Amino acid sequence: MLEPTESQPGIVRCDQPSIGVTHFYVLPSPPPVGPVTGEDDFDVEGESVVPELLFTENDTNYQRLYGVPNKSKYVKDAFHDHIIPSHRFHVQERSKTPTADSPEPVEDYTEPAEDYTEPPVDFVNPDKTGTKAGAHYTFRDVPGNGGCAVVRLKMTPHNPQKDRALNDEEAFDAIIDDRRNEADEFYASILPNSLTDDLKQVARQAFSGMLWTKQMYRFIQEEWIKGDPAQPPPPPERQWVRNRLWKHLHIEDVLSMPDKWEYPFFAAWDTAFHTIPLAIVDPEFAKRQLDLLTREWYMKVCPGAALRSPTVSYAYLSPMVLCLHTNGTSATSTRQCTPGQRSAFSRSSASCMVARI
Repeated sequence: MLEPTESQPGIVRCDQPSIGVTHFYVLPSPPPVGPVTGEDDFDVEGESVVPELLFTENDTNYQRLYGVPNKSKYVKDAFHDHIIPSHRFHVQERSKTPTADSPEPVEDYTEPAEDYTEPPVDFVNPDKTGTKAGAHYTFRDVPGNGGCAVVRLKMTPHNPQKDRALNDEEAFDAIIDDRRNEADEFYASILPNSLTDDLKQVARQAFSGMLWTKQMYRFIQEEWIKGDPAQPPPPPERQWVRNRLWKHLHIEDVLSMPDKWEYPFFAAWDTAFHTIPLAIVDPEFAKRQLDLLTREWYMKVCPGAALRSPTVSYAYLSPMVLCLHTNGTSATSTRQCTPGQRSAFSRSSASCMVARI
């Protein structure tokens, strides 16, 4: 349960049985500033920006998805509706204006009056409590050509007496500087000195993108086909979806996911391509990815061993991409691997070869 504290504004109290009580500190931000030239130290003029705390429930919007009443008045996409008027469901239904793709006027469409305003609706919980919370900062007149705004957020079980950074902007920024210096030291240890500063920056951005693709991926084929008992039944055609014969698939791991829109049937070779660059920055994670893809709950083991194909159907013949990338990842990270990790690489290669045979 999330709720604001009574003692001090800008603090959300988080009470969750598995982690106990902690606090989310939403600190006021200085006003936006323009690009800095010359001196690093400068005065920021204007009032601080105090965010609005928003609360809702982390419940599906059944009305928007399925046209049935919601279980809760406040749903998980409430922040969108609260901040973005065009996202609101009734606005979308009303705003069917003629477009270039559809020049014909929409039947029964009428232009709203000039003085029309949306009826007041509480998309977020006015009681300031729920299972989902957010902070809405409104920055006005941000300078162009490099202007920026700074937001300081922190989740911690400590209070300001124990954590000085919660009330001291310089202490807060010092922590960020420490983490930035650590990142600089890490990338300096893995990037060749022969690279120019621009190429090093490109490489860091690329590695950041790769690390950002990590996500918890849960797909249990049997449950997905039958549907969740707590939700409306899935469409009947799901019974005949491609790869329906891979009933053993039980994916419940943190994966490097190439294309989230491909859920539930992502291509194994895309993840294999990820492992070579990942082996440079996180060899242990890269090894686990290859190991998972050759486990029996990821493969078709009867009749015959089969790796999941990169094509539309998992049953199609797959090129030996996974084998090649297992060897490539092993070669990339050999200097950083333990003997146990090198053994796992050998097991993954053997599994690939058995699957091919």
